[in-house]
Amino acid sequence: MGKKWMNCTMMIVSWSVLLMLVRLGSSCAPSAWVLPERCPKSQQILLPSGKVYWAESRAATYEKAQATCRLKGGMIAVPTDKFENSALVWLKNCVDRFRPFWLGLRREEDNQTAAHRWVHAFGAVPIGSNIMITWPGGRPFSAWAVGEPNVAKDRRCVRIVSGSQNGSRRDKWADASCSSRHRYVCEKFTDPECSQYQVLMEGSRSVKVENRRPSRHCDNLGYHRWYRFMGEAGTAMPTEPPPSSHRCGSDAPVWVNGTNPTYEDGVVERQVCARVSGNICRWNWKIHVKACPGGYLIYKLPPIKLKRCRSTYCGLGNNVTVKDVVTIISKKDGDASEGFYKEGNVSNDTPLQGCSSYEELSEAWRSAHVWTYPGHDQHFKCDGRHTAVNGSWYRFTGAAGDMMVTERPLTTNRCGTHAPVWMRGTHPTLDEGVVRRTVCAFYSDRRCLWRWKIHVRACPGGYYVYKLPPPPKCNTAYCTNGTELLV
Repeated sequence: MGKKWMNCTMMIVSWSVLLMLVRLGSSCAPSAWVLPERCPKSQQILLPSGKVYWAESRAATYEKAQATCRLKGGMIAVPTDKFENSALVWLKNCVDRFRPFWLGLRREEDNQTAAHRWVHAFGAVPIGSNIMITWPGGRPFSAWAVGEPNVAKDRRCVRIVSGSQNGSRRDKWADASCSSRHRYVCEKFTDPECSQYQVLMEGSRSVKVENRRPSRHCDNLGYHRWYRFMGEAGTAMPTEPPPSSHRCGSDAPVWVNGTNPTYEDGVVERQVCARVSGNICRWNWKIHVKACPGGYLIYKLPPIKLKRCRSTYCGLGNNVTVKDVVTIISKKDGDASEGFYKEGNVSNDTPLQGCSSYEELSEAWRSAHVWTYPGHDQHFKCDGRHTAVNGSWYRFTGAAGDMMVTERPLTTNRCGTHAPVWMRGTHPTLDEGVVRRTVCAFYSDRRCLWRWKIHVRACPGGYYVYKLPPPPKCNTAYCTNGTELLV
């Protein structure tokens, strides 16, 4: 944040079934990856950075392969460091170790200077040495086989050499004719925030560190951007007040007044408080928090603009070694190549669709504050069975509140039902029109035991309408932000 604080920009892309990235607290760079023992049957994986890799089943020329990946929102996979490269090779060999796969690089020549450059999805980068490629952030990396690239005129594309070759060439890069036909792995980001953040790892940020004399540190410089706590700073911000002032390298330590989100929650807004003496929330403001696929949290932290500021964002300070876990995307979770957990605008939208004709749902029991005693089974509702919810457009009014909740309710047996249904993601703006969102039924300690799609839009009057189908399971009901009530 400030000039006196050490941080380093991280772009972390890691890999597969329980593939773990172990990052030591003394360094911003990964130290090792432990590859899993089994391959994903789905041939799809979700990285801690929010990046998805999936293997396409048919061989194709380079251009057709790139077109197929782009049609599905991605590009041919291309690693940007040795860890990504080892992971990509691992998946490639899971799919087919005896044949080469395309890599997302293509060579272009400058006719005037006879120089050449390798072009990738991040932009065109001149390669003076023929060997090293400088990626965004200034990191040089390549994995060419011995004698590669040979820069022959008909070899303008790059492939990963077959795993059956000898050790000097096995699983290395080699240039190839773009008209050759090879299989390939596509990549795309589902959570860009999880790959582009700065790291805060100073030991003085720990809530366990008490200042022995007044501190003038203040997180008032830098940019409003995403940050991740690591190393001696801990792995997250505290969600309870610091034991006293004069902690975390400042005289007014800042903590999160709320709970940590899950991955399914998406980006959530939270209040942070600065503790001053006995006042645990002397000043407060809003930040954004997101749980990433690897199980870690990132925070969008604004510069602190307090008069005579001596405040810093606190870390838990309880973990120096970090392990990032990458998971397989199973078939039941959906096809990554078709948009893993991605929502978007709905085609064939008409002006004010839903805003001019809707039904109202005003039942007080829909409130997320409503808790029903488990013994009163006759009180539990199921939308579509006990209510008129049938796929029409609805607006929440009255005691029900005015919108669906976008965070998991505190417990089950709320909103008048066994499994309360909440909406994942944010509400749309007026300009976005009708959008599709995923809703989740929370039950049996699983935040998203069942999921399905609804449609939502913001209306000119400042309210929202929802196109709600009957839930596929009972007892489930759509949950809202209504007023407190006990049943």
